[in-house]
Amino acid sequence: MEKIKELIKKNPIIIGIIIVVIIVIIALVIQTKNNNITETMTYSELITKIETASVESIELSANGKEAIVILKGSTNRKKVTIPSVDGFMEIVNERLRERKWYEF
Repeated sequence: MEKIKELIKKNPIIIGIIIVVIIVIIALVIQTKNNNITETMTYSELITKIETASVESIELSANGKEAIVILKGSTNRKKVTIPSVDGFMEIVNERLRERKWYEF
């Protein structure tokens, strides 16, 4: 402990720089985790994107009330509230039968 106190007294600028770097790294990690889902999308927008084959992937939550959507040509994850999982699956299955969707 005495060595640390001595180091702080001899090099306060270096210690300050180290603390700032650590804070910046922590802030970047937190920001990256929060940026995984950057936007929300309405249910009707999702249905429109499905009909125009603009959806890369859809992940349904375990309870079926939310979905995470990635659109083609994008890496942004969008959150969508699903009013009825049964109704949603019916729409998706209909589009698959009509071959309006190439990937699911």
